[in-house]
Amino acid sequence: MTRRDGSQTDRKQAGRTPTGSTPTDGPHTDRPDQELRVSLNELETRYARAFEGMGTPAGLARDAARMVAAHDVWGLGGLDALAPRLDRLDGAAIPQPQVTGGDTELSLDARGASLLHAGAMAMDLLETLIAGTLAPDTAAAPGDPDRPHDPDAGSTVHLSGCSDVDFAAGLSALAAERGLTVVIRARVGDRVICATACGGEVALVRGPAKPDSDPDDGTVDLIAGPRVAETTSRRRQADLRLTGNAVQARERDAIDQGIAVDPDNWQRVYALGARFLVRDEV
Repeated sequence: MTRRDGSQTDRKQAGRTPTGSTPTDGPHTDRPDQELRVSLNELETRYARAFEGMGTPAGLARDAARMVAAHDVWGLGGLDALAPRLDRLDGAAIPQPQVTGGDTELSLDARGASLLHAGAMAMDLLETLIAGTLAPDTAAAPGDPDRPHDPDAGSTVHLSGCSDVDFAAGLSALAAERGLTVVIRARVGDRVICATACGGEVALVRGPAKPDSDPDDGTVDLIAGPRVAETTSRRRQADLRLTGNAVQARERDAIDQGIAVDPDNWQRVYALGARFLVRDEV
């Protein structure tokens, strides 16, 4: 039997609820110490439903789910990082961001929003810069509208004023999905995350921040165009380094074997997604 989320259920168990449970109780393991693994499709689907259950608009919910799931697939602990923030994200308002700049460089003040909400907005702005289609009234100081857009000039979006910046690596998954060539650099304390998306592939490195060249703490830079080669990190000191081949290997493992998740944290995500299903059925 096929559930609404597309997963398969044993026909003998279909329609039967364990004693003391409700249909929205979520997944269970036979033993407390048994590992729980979920498919990549279920991971992204359940995350998206959870974000929608918390009040995130559908489009942003999907992008946020993609970012968190990418962290899980790459071994960066997306679920474990998300779980303690669920209470804060639940029902959180998403302020209208403030955009300044123009032509090839923009600054986006997220005004306190989570990167899981504001990150996709920054990626959308970067795409408009790359395409040269930025609306004249979007930026505070647009350039000469009669001057043709130069795609070789490069494009940059500086994102500030947001929380959960440690999810910045997940932005590269959005860039790869959109076919963009982008470097994402994010400062988290004394460390900097540098993620490159090119040709649909992703590479990651994390190491000590360089005060003279890296973003300020809590900020994210999204850079496209010729400057990508100049900003690709070649840090000799790194506590995380995933080449494109390593990322692809982890993605293949996730598809073949599923992703291990903490049962308690996954239960919370499952329960939040149930809100979305209940609203959908009313």
